Amino acid sequence: MYKNKLLWISLLIEISLLIVLLHTSLIAIVIKSDQAYEWAKENSKFPFTFVVIGDTRPIGPGMELPVELLQRMFHEIALIKPDFVVNVGDIVFGYRESYEQVRDALQKLLDIYEQECGDIPLLAVPGNHDVQAGSQAFKAFTEVFGKKLYYHFIYGGIHFIAINTNFPNAKAMMKYGLFNINDGQHDLPMLDWLDEILKTEEASKTIIMSHVPLLSSERMKKLLKSSRASLYIAGHWHVARKTKLEDTEVLVVGGGGAPLDGDLEASIERGLGVFSYAVVKVGKQIESFFMVPFSIEVSTRKNGDTMEIFVTNRSSKPLTLRGIKVKIPWKNFEISGTRLLFKALFIPFPSPIKVKRLDDKIVSFELASPADSVLVIKVRKK
Repeated sequence: MYKNKLLWISLLIEISLLIVLLHTSLIAIVIKSDQAYEWAKENSKFPFTFVVIGDTRPIGPGMELPVELLQRMFHEIALIKPDFVVNVGDIVFGYRESYEQVRDALQKLLDIYEQECGDIPLLAVPGNHDVQAGSQAFKAFTEVFGKKLYYHFIYGGIHFIAINTNFPNAKAMMKYGLFNINDGQHDLPMLDWLDEILKTEEASKTIIMSHVPLLSSERMKKLLKSSRASLYIAGHWHVARKTKLEDTEVLVVGGGGAPLDGDLEASIERGLGVFSYAVVKVGKQIESFFMVPFSIEVSTRKNGDTMEIFVTNRSSKPLTLRGIKVKIPWKNFEISGTRLLFKALFIPFPSPIKVKRLDDKIVSFELASPADSVLVIKVRKK
């Protein structure tokens, strides 16, 4: 009897530990808004790259997320392997949805993200579908991504400021702007808080993020000027748009799966209606550009004791790919270098490769991929 009791206690402890581990692995990829400052302080590096995606929500209440599109975009983001990813809001539909529906959608998105992107940190900016759609959506979103609706952090000497452009009241639907309202998690309401952190925080550059792009707001223009912002990132409009507001570059990244707003006859300044994500490289300068799904692909071909790895970059931008993972069947192998495949010709191309064995079968590669190219890595069994 005593042994059986001990066995049950041991079993319950193991189950509890497993639940904790599973829960920890899930939330480890999410940097909650109230943890962002400390996370950045501990993990900061320079130079660095981050990716922005936005408006990943379903088309209507109770409907499925754009699963295949998200899988593809997250798969490519994993190949780029940025230092972190920012979702600029409207992750769920929210309106006329129950807490369980919203929570399930958030769980589904995180499952897809974790499956494709692994442990790449994910932060979020609140969108109107997330926090303005009602108390149930608000509760679910803040449980997963943090209770602070406005927050900041310094990463690589860059001051990131995430602000809430949604009036936090479901009865005030579609009321957007910069409001001096406290989310209940700060000593100061948002506009006073902004004044304070801009006085006290020192950084080489500032990047401001919001969900709704307040391009006609005089308050926003003053904020961009007072903060000397190099980049302003938003979503909400379901387009890929790159323009300028005063002296600040503006990215509207809303092509994450929601119904597209723009058309293909538009320009990048007006907003293209394409599914997309944005890559931001931060070094001496800040460089940003859009990517569309199926821009990057990795495939393999094996023939006896040799193997070829094809790395395709269909975009117009050179990319450093750090997340290539390939199953190599031999414990000992050698790489003969990279070649550029061009119109069925193999041209030697000196692209330095970093190789790391992750386990007995999986090997990771890091290399520079030229624009509009197919690089071939040749592997031989030793």
